Amino acid sequence: MFFYSISCAVFFVRMSKKIPNTTASNFIKYVGVLTMPFTFFIITRFHDLMLAISTNLFYSCVVCITVYVLKSKLTFFKYYCVLCLFIFYYATYLYVTGQWDLLSLIQKINNGSTIVLIIGLEYFTDQTDFSKSIG
Repeated sequence: MFFYSISCAVFFVRMSKKIPNTTASNFIKYVGVLTMPFTFFIITRFHDLMLAISTNLFYSCVVCITVYVLKSKLTFFKYYCVLCLFIFYYATYLYVTGQWDLLSLIQKINNGSTIVLIIGLEYFTDQTDFSKSIG
């Protein structure tokens, strides 16, 4: 969990440098880094509280990144970002409605798809992809 948290923090810092808007860039950087201690502390007895805080902050950053991906010409990532958000919201729906039998599978799919998204955005995009945004 420690290495996952550090990796995500590094991703948010590096991704923030690719976003041309200073406000959005700072939001991604600082909220993304702030999220990681909460993510790490999911393994403690404060699991429920830390999970609620970290997922809200983490996916706020992902939504912000998705906005800029949707403005870019990165067609695959447009669809994949929306798919990742859909999977996350579906997992949240399952949690809220108490459908525990399917939740564990969807959580693993959610984590895996988000990790693939992070790796893809890190290694297959650069600042020029977002500076030529539409609008």
